Amino acid sequence: MIEYKGLKKLNTLQIKDIQAISKTEFTKIKREIKGNKNASLFIDIHTAEKTGNRIKYSYHLKVTCPNTILTSKETDWDHLKALHKAFDNIKVEVTHKFKDEQTPRKKKVF
Repeated sequence: MIEYKGLKKLNTLQIKDIQAISKTEFTKIKREIKGNKNASLFIDIHTAEKTGNRIKYSYHLKVTCPNTILTSKETDWDHLKALHKAFDNIKVEVTHKFKDEQTPRKKKVF
């Protein structure tokens, strides 16, 4: 389940891009989470308008599983670039948290 906050600040084209990217990236994240298939994603979007015609976008992501909560945030001038960076950060946290136990090295027998 994906929840959004702050979509009113964006236009319809940006909203469609965000929804498409978040849907595909969240399926990848759910694949990495082993045993917890009922995870949810919360995306909080902030915009900061400077003087001029540029807008700075900030994305705050939160993945909640039954026993863990993982967060990530990223800012950039390009909204798609900031969203991809935030998803990359959350993927690193997910792989670190849910990584498989490493197999011990085999000892050399002489």
